[in-house]
Amino acid sequence: MQYHPSWDILNKMRTTFNLISIFVVCLVTVSANAQLSGKIKENFLDSFTQSCYNTQRSASINKSATDKSLYQYCKCNAHYLANLMNNKLAKSIEDGEQQFNASLLQMASNYCMNNYSKY
Repeated sequence: MQYHPSWDILNKMRTTFNLISIFVVCLVTVSANAQLSGKIKENFLDSFTQSCYNTQRSASINKSATDKSLYQYCKCNAHYLANLMNNKLAKSIEDGEQQFNASLLQMASNYCMNNYSKY
């Protein structure tokens, strides 16, 4: 079989089609794993912030901390975690089917120790 110049065009079209297919699969995957949104995000932010604040306020180590700084710290943690979660995971945690990953909580805490005043 002899080479024909139109084969180059066909090969380029196949490559383009394959790249578009991969791009579409990536978009679908990202959409399925998108960050928290809507009412689920609102509920998560509110409940996590309040629960965190109550825990932090009752800890003897925080007795000299202001209410404002503890609230900001907890709000920071809530937002940090919300940015790492999707709706399915949040619902699973809310329903008690799953717990937070301890390393994620530690990462949020480490970040918020220095950045809580932004919240």
